[in-house]
Amino acid sequence: MTADQRERRRIAGALLAASAIGWMALLFGPWSEAALGYCRSMGVAWSWPSFQAMLAISPLGALTLDWALMLVAMMSPTLISPVLHVHQRSFRSRRVRAIVLFALGYGAAWMLAGMALLTLKLMANASSPQSVWPAIGGLLAP
Repeated sequence: MTADQRERRRIAGALLAASAIGWMALLFGPWSEAALGYCRSMGVAWSWPSFQAMLAISPLGALTLDWALMLVAMMSPTLISPVLHVHQRSFRSRRVRAIVLFALGYGAAWMLAGMALLTLKLMANASSPQSVWPAIGGLLAP
């Protein structure tokens, strides 16, 4: 096994482990049971009172944490090749910093996108809860 193959396996293993930890936190976290019960009881129709109830159960900080955990769980495996590229193209003394900065930039872009999509979804739910727009927002945001 060459050094490049060892590095690829090490990077892939670390990112897959991060993904597994993210999935475990999402599935078995202390908030998961309440959120799942709330989602089952919601049905299809959303309204402003139901949104307020959702925020009472899961405030914006928890929604942000859920989004971040979902990003770690779902996007970590897709980062194997890009992180390997950054690793191979960086100076040895700057590799860790380059990978950390890449991951922070990647995560920040997706966090901003998630907050924008969540805001769009919540605005659609608040403005017209019985129309098709909340369903479209539900497809776009978590």
